[in-house]
Amino acid sequence: MLIRSRVYLNNKRAAITLPKEVDTVIIGGGIIGVATAYQLTRITSSSSLHSHRVLLIEQNTLTSGTTWHAAGLQTALKATKCVANMAREGHKLYKTFEEGVGWAKTGSLGIARSEEIWTQLLQMANVSESLAIPYEICDGNRIKQLHPFLDTTGVYGGIYTPEDGIVNPADVTMAMAVRARAQGAILLEKTPLKRILREGRRATGIEVEDGSIIETNNIIICAGQWSKGIVNDLNIGYTLPTAVVPHQYVVFDKIKGVNNTLPVVRDYVNKFYLKPEVGGFMVGVFEADPEPHLPEDVKDRNATCIVPRDISHEVFPESIDKAGVWLEGTGFNSQGIQCGAGAGLANAEWILYGYPKSFKDDFVAADINRWYPPLADDPKWCQSRAAEEYGLMYGVHYPYMQHSAGRDRRHLPLHEDHKNNGACFIEGYGWERAAYYLPYNTDKSDNPYSWGIGGTEWFEFMKEEARAVREHVGIIDMSSFGKLMVKGNGSLQLLQWLCTADIDRPIGSVIYTAMANEDGGMLADFTVCRLGEESFYITTTSNQPEMIKDHILWAINERKVKDIVDIEDITDDVAVLSVMGPKSFQLLSSLSNGIIDMNTEIPFSTAMDNLIIAGVSCRALRVSYVGELGLELHVPKDQVEKLFISLTSYESIKPRLVGSFAMLDSLRIEKRYLHYGHDFSPKESVLEVGLGFACKFKTDIDFIGKAALLEERAAGGLKKRLLSLQLQCDHDLDLNNLPWWGHGAELVYRNDKLVGYLNSAGYSSVFDCPIGLCLISDDNGAVIDNNYIDQGEWTVRVNPVKGNGPLILTAKVTVGCIFDKTGKRLRGDYHH
Repeated sequence: MLIRSRVYLNNKRAAITLPKEVDTVIIGGGIIGVATAYQLTRITSSSSLHSHRVLLIEQNTLTSGTTWHAAGLQTALKATKCVANMAREGHKLYKTFEEGVGWAKTGSLGIARSEEIWTQLLQMANVSESLAIPYEICDGNRIKQLHPFLDTTGVYGGIYTPEDGIVNPADVTMAMAVRARAQGAILLEKTPLKRILREGRRATGIEVEDGSIIETNNIIICAGQWSKGIVNDLNIGYTLPTAVVPHQYVVFDKIKGVNNTLPVVRDYVNKFYLKPEVGGFMVGVFEADPEPHLPEDVKDRNATCIVPRDISHEVFPESIDKAGVWLEGTGFNSQGIQCGAGAGLANAEWILYGYPKSFKDDFVAADINRWYPPLADDPKWCQSRAAEEYGLMYGVHYPYMQHSAGRDRRHLPLHEDHKNNGACFIEGYGWERAAYYLPYNTDKSDNPYSWGIGGTEWFEFMKEEARAVREHVGIIDMSSFGKLMVKGNGSLQLLQWLCTADIDRPIGSVIYTAMANEDGGMLADFTVCRLGEESFYITTTSNQPEMIKDHILWAINERKVKDIVDIEDITDDVAVLSVMGPKSFQLLSSLSNGIIDMNTEIPFSTAMDNLIIAGVSCRALRVSYVGELGLELHVPKDQVEKLFISLTSYESIKPRLVGSFAMLDSLRIEKRYLHYGHDFSPKESVLEVGLGFACKFKTDIDFIGKAALLEERAAGGLKKRLLSLQLQCDHDLDLNNLPWWGHGAELVYRNDKLVGYLNSAGYSSVFDCPIGLCLISDDNGAVIDNNYIDQGEWTVRVNPVKGNGPLILTAKVTVGCIFDKTGKRLRGDYHH
């Protein structure tokens, strides 16, 4: 293997006096750290913001980690808007340095040698379309014209992105360093970090190796493979889910006809990229079974003359999210150069504004809280999952695709019962959950979960489960719900400030609420059950409890709460069975001490402690995530099996055991119930996602974001809104010829103008058609109201598995939900 360049480390530190105090400290002098320093000083030096003092420290020399020997590819053809947005910022910035950084606009060409990869490339083109990134759909002849060296035999097609290019990683980093210094940043090499200083959860400064102390309130860790060790040393209860996987490339000698007019090629079947490199080719491979390897000199942080050539970027997707007062810019899976400028901008805006406001789309895909902390803290789990992710870099990402590595680590209390009942499992936030149940007469010996671009075996099972809940009664194991206890003097006052809804309701009330930031942006949604004057039980989706707990702890520190407010995560101690459907109360009454009056004993949005069902004491919550009559039964995990057996074996009613994630999506989307990570983020306001009803606007009680939301409400109409959508498809259309609906963020048009994309999607068994939720905004600044909706012709662009181009299908959109619009079924009224 030839090595394209070598960086020799300078063993001397420049004689620069360390400041005693700065606004932000950046740890790590690679592309991400330097870009963050550049963006912070650029914004503050060219705006009305006060001058921002920035210090960057690097233990060796700038670019001496993985930056200097990166491939230097630059493409905006990505599968997610988050990554595409960051890559596009690199395009904008790098070309301003012109020839000094090796920038060349070569274009990129992604090619498909299989039907499934071709479908995936078309979905990636959807992302480009939604962000106005230029691209061209190419056939074999056009591919040969763009790159004569390619063998196009068996090629289904390609996507050409002409604005892409290549850059020299070390040079572009150093160019940003020059600008950052000119804008006032201090960048110090040969300055190892000794420790981070903190008081509680708040950073107060750093100490470097020579004993110097620098005070600061903001710390950004951009130290590549060393970031995990730095975070572990902090001992703040979480770690970074990163691991190192080697990446190798080969550089060939000069070949006649090869120059920078040839596009960079990505062959997603053969898992390689082909880049013009100084008159020859560079070939890099993302092998499916990489060798996990971390040389001892890197482990020990010892400086060597040459950085080992087989160390690549951490393999997990972008993790740039706030944790108390720390940010992490680590884990770019060989995309650090592509995303460097954008990641730096996102980091800078997190520090200055609290969220990356320059980006049109959200950063939920980069949220470090999406990983279950005990798994993130397990090196073996991280290494196995990292290796699998690396191998999938150029692979097919099937809808609802599941990892095979790092599985079977977190079981629900009823795991074996589900397995015995024919469950096929998926993993979410570490939990092994039932994806669906095979029919009762099916061999249950070995039935792994399956996936595909077109139809899947479980599609019909999902529809049957949905019908069971809508027409009869279904039992859903929701034990993976996050569950928090908040209690102690001051708890009510604290939750009133954090929650948009009024929490000061009678004991036994269940309150649905949102949690917002200062700008009114959505942080979370959950239910709060009031158990006592200062005792509250929070229930949320499985991926939110850590974030909610973290935000409550932040609030305690921010408000300097003197009372003792205790927060306990009891997720693993409490099991939840959700009994839902028209016959749910009939079933529950049959197993209780007497008939349960659903309107007087447990009205909607209330709870009852110590309800006895089948001899088990339950905390019963009258709420629903599927829009039907029923109860959530919260019980100690050692009691749930007894309850489960009694419920599922009651022959008079014969409830259906249901659990399909697709079924839950279908039912919640019919009711327009939200899901974090799909339907909202801090980029969407509480009002834009339709939760104004869950805000205490009519009271004098303040809450975070109230002022911003009142201002938005008074502005004269929402210009961005989450709408319900039904596909009005001809039933002669073969749904198996469509990729699983919603997987590719299908584009939504009004009068042939792109106005949004699908956030969530499913299939309605009630209406027998695909459905979804979509965030809509108009570039003209139009108010999204009923007139706007009614005066438009709405369509959705869908890429078929087979065919030469996208299908444009008619759709119907509405502000509210599409099923049981008045909510009568939730209250047990089925006479309509």
